[in-house]
Parts: sequence; C-alpha cells; structure tokens
Amino acid sequence: IPLTMATHILSIHNTTLRGQALNKTTGGRRASLVVRASSSSSSSSSDKQVVLVCQNKECKQRGARRTLKCALALAETLNVQVEEQDCFGDCAMGPNISVNEKMFYGCKTPDKIAAAFATVEGIDADAVDEARTAYENSLQ
Repeated sequence: IPLTMATHILSIHNTTLRGQALNKTTGGRRASLVVRASSSSSSSSSDKQVVLVCQNKECKQRGARRTLKCALALAETLNVQVEEQDCFGDCAMGPNISVNEKMFYGCKTPDKIAAAFATVEGIDADAVDEARTAYENSLQ
C-alpha cells in the first residue's frame, strides 16, 4: 500500500508501528500489516525475497508448524527468506502464507506450500518442484 495510505491507516486506528509489523487487536483477533521492501538482485539475507508463514495459535492447531518446517526446507535451496508472522487475520483458512502481499490459504501440504513459493519473483518453477520433491523424500 502507498505510504500515505499506511500513514492514514495508522492515524485512524491509533496504533503504533513496532519494527516491521503493525499489530492491532480487534475483538480477540489479531490483524497485521507488514511493511517491507526487498530485492532479489542480491544474495545477502536482508535482500532475499520474504515468505511469511503464520504461527498464531489457531494456525498452529491446523498444522502451521509443519508448514513452517517445509517452508524453511524449500527456502534453503531457493535463496528465499522465511519469517514467522503472528497472524494474518484469516485463521479459519489457515495455515496461511504471504508472498509479496499475496495470500495463500490452507497451506498444509508440500504441494500448496510449493505453489506459494512458485510465485516468488525470480524463482524458477522447476527449482521449486525439485526443492519440494527433495523435502518430501527427506520425510520418508
């Protein structure tokens, strides 16, 4: 979202920006806005594309720990950074992943997680498929 819109949202909700995530509690549910800029042209960890994996309580009950484990394994070979996210606010559809602000819901299987990774800018679909296959083979 444009910076002016983010500033407007901040002032409307009277919330504070902590680090890179803006958290606002609403009716027991937690919603987050992540503000991040990255580039795939460099291999340093701060310039890697970022994949966010929800690790909130409800997503964990739906398998988010396994989702995170798979995402970390894929990221190792694909030069992608994986970060834990507190909540995206769509708990009933979890576990959820966000790639470049695009949401992927119900990411419980390596296939669904790989589909999210395949949308990362600069990542070859064949490389994602190879990483997914290697991960699945490591489970056997």
